[in-house]
Amino acid sequence: MIASSALFLVAVSVVACAGAYLMEEGLRRMGMPGRLTWLGALALGPALLASRAVGLLDFGAGAEPPAWAPMVELPAMTFAPPQSGPGIGLEEGVGVLWALSAVALLALVWKTHRMLLRERSGWESTQVLGRDVFVSADRGPAVAGMWDPWIVLPRWVLALPDNELRMVLLHEEEHLRARDTYLLGGALALVALTAWNPVTWWQLRRLRAAMEVDCDRRVLQAAPHRATYGASLLTVAARAAGPSLGLAAFTERSLNLKRRILAMTARTSRWTAAGGGVMVVLGLVVGVQACGVESPVGIQVPNGPRAAEAPTVAVPEPDLAAGPRPTPFTNPPVLQNRDELMAMMEKEYPPLLRDAGIVGEARLYFLIGKDGTVLRFLLDQSSGHPALDAAALRVAEHYEFAPAKLRDDPVPVWVSFPVTFTLGEGENRSPMVLNEDAPPAPEAEGLRPDPQAEPAFTPFTVAPSITNRDEVVAAMEREYPAELRDLAIGGTVRVYFFINEEGVVERTLIDRSSGQDALDEAAMKVASVYRFTPALNKSKKVPVWVSFPITFQVR
Repeated sequence: MIASSALFLVAVSVVACAGAYLMEEGLRRMGMPGRLTWLGALALGPALLASRAVGLLDFGAGAEPPAWAPMVELPAMTFAPPQSGPGIGLEEGVGVLWALSAVALLALVWKTHRMLLRERSGWESTQVLGRDVFVSADRGPAVAGMWDPWIVLPRWVLALPDNELRMVLLHEEEHLRARDTYLLGGALALVALTAWNPVTWWQLRRLRAAMEVDCDRRVLQAAPHRATYGASLLTVAARAAGPSLGLAAFTERSLNLKRRILAMTARTSRWTAAGGGVMVVLGLVVGVQACGVESPVGIQVPNGPRAAEAPTVAVPEPDLAAGPRPTPFTNPPVLQNRDELMAMMEKEYPPLLRDAGIVGEARLYFLIGKDGTVLRFLLDQSSGHPALDAAALRVAEHYEFAPAKLRDDPVPVWVSFPVTFTLGEGENRSPMVLNEDAPPAPEAEGLRPDPQAEPAFTPFTVAPSITNRDEVVAAMEREYPAELRDLAIGGTVRVYFFINEEGVVERTLIDRSSGQDALDEAAMKVASVYRFTPALNKSKKVPVWVSFPITFQVR
């Protein structure tokens, strides 16, 4: 997971560089500042990774399972073996490198800041051409200090002609006015998030260069003396040391110095701004493409009760009103008005049948909506007495439920309830038995699912459970393909199991592939190891088809 996240960040930063370059060049041609495009490029990768980790965006992640399915699904079986072999694995190694690089950069920034503060204590505080500055032996010209910035000039700059010295001071004052030190501090914080990534360091370098080009443009707008400004720039560049990590400096490397001079002396025409607008649009298009890079976080299996849910293709919800059909739920609907129904059943029990001691059970289908409302009901199995069936249907009009839930979401469901009219004993004899359970409709008598046919819904009231979990875990560890384990590549394979009346697996099929053939094959080998207790429909052992996810992942 960590290694794949690192590859994701590298891919995003590369694409973001192309977009930021186009936008900066376009904005410069339009006479607008372009440094913020590089700050956006630095932030894009971490922002995408973080947003997908908390589910704010979903590019390429698996869709939620639909609220209905033709199969009853058992809880997930997740296998997460530790890295095999001595020492640390790829995931741990990348994680350690990631953390150490971030700590090293933050320590370097802090050390540089403290060093500048110590040096400043020995500098002369004075005014030059009416401006407060610090004069050092050879540090600067630059703006130092991220939180409370100040201008520092090397002593030899004071010997420059007044017109060139004024340009140097104007440049540093523009850095202060634009709060470029805060911008640089934010950029360094973003670089620290992925300090191991060489692309982010190149983005930081481009940001610093763009920051100087923007500053040059503002200075020349305030004091349009290109020849004097260019001369002062060349003079200072010939003597000044390179820029420090935490400084917004007048001096620059030769490549960036050339870029600044070209930006100052570039000729414009009526087509320059139009061309710049086209480049900005192209840069935005490329930036959007960077947002489409597939993230490993979107398909990471989260913790909790949904830990091994495999992504499924969204399918249209069936027309439940058309008639009873399998509608799975994790929490059944709960009857809310038992006392009212008992009174209603006593009222509706046909007197002639009661007096004759005739009893019976009518099974009814109920379609229960997301709010627990009974939307439709009909007779499933007759009691054998039309009068009892009619009484059960009249009682059905008064049922009230709390809605069924699939995980945490209310869902509409078809359920089958038995309504039993019987006679109690003695003075407290009761005219009915009210069954509050909500099992699926019972299997037709004598009809056994064909294990060679396609998987189909097979109802049960008690699900099969695994009896050899330790053996299954050992098989998963044994069958996990070594080449995929070493690369920290995992996945979920959903497998159909046909479990007979004795709990023996007679047939297995792949329901949904993991996308890795080797993992699919491993899952099928593991599936042959599973042993179950039989499923029960009421008290009867029944054969069932179930769908079960098998997840391989490295922790």
